[in-house]
Amino acid sequence: MDRVKKMIIEEVIYQKNFKGLLNKVLEHEFKTDKGEVIILKNFCQSQGAGIEFVRNLTNKISQIPVKKWAIDFSRAIEQNGLNCSCASALMGLILEKAGVGLVEYGQPPHHSLLILNINSVIYYVDPRNGVFEKLDDNVEIEEFKSFRVYKIRKLKGKLGFKIIPASSIKEGIIASYLENLLVEGKLSKKEAKRLSGVRAFSKELSNYENSSDEFQAETKRLERIIKD
Repeated sequence: MDRVKKMIIEEVIYQKNFKGLLNKVLEHEFKTDKGEVIILKNFCQSQGAGIEFVRNLTNKISQIPVKKWAIDFSRAIEQNGLNCSCASALMGLILEKAGVGLVEYGQPPHHSLLILNINSVIYYVDPRNGVFEKLDDNVEIEEFKSFRVYKIRKLKGKLGFKIIPASSIKEGIIASYLENLLVEGKLSKKEAKRLSGVRAFSKELSNYENSSDEFQAETKRLERIIKD
């Protein structure tokens, strides 16, 4: 499979499974565990602009039920829920469309969240878990060619992840979706490697995850928490 074909496949994944279904998922009636109906389109239209909109949207999305395999917008509608990657994809696309700051898709070990930069102020935004925290000087940023790594100095408040590689929303959505298909068994390791290897981002991120002592230590820390 040549580079052009791979890029076309990834573009189809992004448009068919996510961006092209954004309006449909925004209009869907999600039912919470408490019986409340959430229509995100109505909610967004009722909000103002700026940071309070982001805070309120984070909280609202966190109320949508957790569904492990609701990994794209069609499954979110079918299963009435979101997993962490789909929640981040949804909120990331909403914020991009609204023009709220610079939004990046974060991929710490075993999770997905967002990093938001508004006028050089950085926020940790985890819509699946309802976490919205201003980082101030509690973060160090390491720059790579195709992504950044946000290193949280101290876990406090509701912060749960210390090492967060982050890319554009589109890159993050595609990478997380392929990883979900791999974990689900819908994609072989060979097929996932063939598809994800097309972008410099995927190769560079994979190299970082495999070679960074900090990332490996964070992975082990989180796996111990999950195990316990």
